[in-house]
Amino acid sequence: MLHLSSRNRNSSTEEKEENQSQKPPLPGLLIKTFVDKGFVPPLKLICFITRYKFICPMELTEELADQFEKNGYFILQNFLPDDLLIAMRSEIEQLQQSKDFRKAGIGKESDFKIDDGQRGDFICWIDQQNPFPASARYIEEINSLIPQLNRSFFLGINNYECHYAVYPPGTFYKRHSDRHKKSSPRVVSMVFYLNENWQPEDGGQLRIYDQDKILAEVLPQAGTLVIFLSETEHEVMPTYRSRMSLTGWMRSE
Repeated sequence: MLHLSSRNRNSSTEEKEENQSQKPPLPGLLIKTFVDKGFVPPLKLICFITRYKFICPMELTEELADQFEKNGYFILQNFLPDDLLIAMRSEIEQLQQSKDFRKAGIGKESDFKIDDGQRGDFICWIDQQNPFPASARYIEEINSLIPQLNRSFFLGINNYECHYAVYPPGTFYKRHSDRHKKSSPRVVSMVFYLNENWQPEDGGQLRIYDQDKILAEVLPQAGTLVIFLSETEHEVMPTYRSRMSLTGWMRSE
């Protein structure tokens, strides 16, 4: 089991001066115009429209580090601007049209199997060396967090993997841990939600556990980022709308 008690409290301000610049506004109005008219922009167009570099908005503040140390998770609202969320949703629609999504399973290697009674989502893995245009901007921000977590909690993270996930109406993911039983290099799990105007009656909440206690129940509202230790048990409650996210894991190898 991972322990966060040996926290380095001198690291929280090391990069603060680097994070003072303001992010440029996103030129997402063109994407929104396309989407409102029912047209999914081609990925090359998304790449052109979102072709800017974020100025490191992800900072592990003292408050977030305290939450992570105490609870093993923290939640950020409005993590990225709406324009980029529009681009990422359009990216998912484009990938669905090109049939890049596959049914997700459980287990690893020889133990892998499809089990609709346990998990019902469809996933599309993202190549770190050649990511999709909109998701590349997100990955850039997450990569800026890795050294901050390592400095604060000595987690030994040196890699990151992620995929898009879509839960059709009526699906779920029963209680589980992201660290495989035999062995797993996954250290920290992250879920970033892309769902516009999500309501409690739409279901699909992420429920985080500590043994028999529910620590948190998170509505999968667009712009919400949830970060938690991969050993933490959690589940996706039944969803009654199509539910989209970008899910990833920081790894120790």
